[in-house]
Amino acid sequence: MVDLGAAPDGRPDYLRHLRSKFPNARILVLGNPCSAEHLRRLLLVGVQGFVAYRDIERSLARAIEAVWAGGLWVGGQELRGLLDGGVRAAIKGGESALRLFTPREQAVVELLRLRLCNKEISARLGISEATVKFHLKNIFNKLGVHDRHLVAEGATPRPYPERLAS
Repeated sequence: MVDLGAAPDGRPDYLRHLRSKFPNARILVLGNPCSAEHLRRLLLVGVQGFVAYRDIERSLARAIEAVWAGGLWVGGQELRGLLDGGVRAAIKGGESALRLFTPREQAVVELLRLRLCNKEISARLGISEATVKFHLKNIFNKLGVHDRHLVAEGATPRPYPERLAS
């Protein structure tokens, strides 16, 4: 766990140094709320989690569990900023926000937000677990995440003018 408030100047360099010295370490960062760009840089350096100081009481234990299990963790507001930027980039790249998620992927995301497991999602939607995993893989790829908890925290696409509110 790295507290950015106590880390030496040149934080990305310090985190790179930690990563090079301890290549298999799982790094969870605590700090002030940050921009989506700063968060992207932290993730690119190899950080597995970020918790803003304001969210420590509410999220730190879950973040530690997620990172310890090999997953990623990003707090809700930071994740929304990161995902919002991804949706905007997709729109700028010519992809309509309407097509960000298929209707079935939207249903899977909603069930993830209810913290259902693959088996429960499968039963609710009347599809196989393999199909649920297929949809999850597509959702993760579209959002640039690799953890169902990140999706559950705030990965629903926001309505944009190009998107019909559902």
